[in-house]
Amino acid sequence: MGENNNEKLSKSNDFKKIMLGRQTFEFLIENNYLYVDKTKEIHDLINNESIVFLSRPRRFGKSLLVSTLKSLFSGDKELFKGLYIYDHYGWDRPYNVIHLDMSDLDSSSTENLRIDLGNTIERIADINGISMDKHIS
Repeated sequence: MGENNNEKLSKSNDFKKIMLGRQTFEFLIENNYLYVDKTKEIHDLINNESIVFLSRPRRFGKSLLVSTLKSLFSGDKELFKGLYIYDHYGWDRPYNVIHLDMSDLDSSSTENLRIDLGNTIERIADINGISMDKHIS
């Protein structure tokens, strides 16, 4: 008799890996993980909205969305090959992107958070060639 559906599925090499936990758009694409294309919604968002507040529960993809926006605005066109936005975005002008991930900061106390946040902002400014009038931390 023929193969059943489960046998066919287990022999398929077309399935992509699913990443659980912390992830970035660049990591998912470069390592051939499953990415559900939401770039049409991103395209609509950046072309039709002026102010956006992202309020979603934990584990609902906020960080992945921000990471995708970072790659998009940085002009990493090749990462978007095969996705909706590849042919619908003006790739001729990349933007400087400042990505501040609050989860990387030491929040064990208010003072530690203040110091770590100040140091992080100063490091980001330095990387982007921005001179600051005074130290934050």
